[in-house]
Amino acid sequence: MDNILKVAGLQIDLHWESPQRNIENIFEQLTKLKEVDLIILPETFSTGFSMKADHLAYNFKSDHLTQLQDWSNRTDTALCGSVWFTEKGTIRNRVLWISPNNEIQHYDKRHLFSLSDEPAIMKAGKERVLIDYKGWKIAPLICYDLRFPVWSKNTADFNYDLLIYVANWPERRSYAWEHLLIARAIENQAYVAGINRVGIDGNGVNHIGASSIISPKGAQIIRAKDNESQSIQASLSKNELINYREKLPFLRDSDNFELVR
Repeated sequence: MDNILKVAGLQIDLHWESPQRNIENIFEQLTKLKEVDLIILPETFSTGFSMKADHLAYNFKSDHLTQLQDWSNRTDTALCGSVWFTEKGTIRNRVLWISPNNEIQHYDKRHLFSLSDEPAIMKAGKERVLIDYKGWKIAPLICYDLRFPVWSKNTADFNYDLLIYVANWPERRSYAWEHLLIARAIENQAYVAGINRVGIDGNGVNHIGASSIISPKGAQIIRAKDNESQSIQASLSKNELINYREKLPFLRDSDNFELVR
């Protein structure tokens, strides 16, 4: 019997530095989705890519986080997206993975965007994370991580079925966004979901979205329309993934790398 994972991504505009408005918009979109196992939100889904992280950061006691947990429980659906997060006096760009059992797992962005103030304000993560969910192994990453393929390399000790990138990726570099997502799927023989925002942020930067879910062969299963807030959905087949890897076992011939930084 096949193990099907039903995935949805919300490509939405983000209200600048307005967590309450963003949460209200997200909940409005969530109510439109049915029969979904996992919903992916963009990077910094509560605020946009504002550098006022000290005033906007979440913590584990944040009301919005509790609301998202309650929704996840009621609908038996996992949620994944990044926020500014503060813990022990340190701020991070953190993916929160919220499971229906109230468990929260997280991944902290490794590659902070040096063309912004992010490295001066945030602390970079050091660990990759594998999420076990409904028989799938899922690796969440964030935006700029996409440019560094060694960090996402599918290996024996970091072996995933689905690779996720949540993003605030600007229109002017959208060609790289789309093609690097496809490259990550092909080279790692894994499903890839890249969920980006749309709209102009508080810094005047435009985002067209170009969110997509990609097959292990590199084909776009579904792609969102440019400049439009919408959800995209796909049903991912574990059997198809396994059969493809067994038929063409490229991963066993790949090079090994040691991560040093």
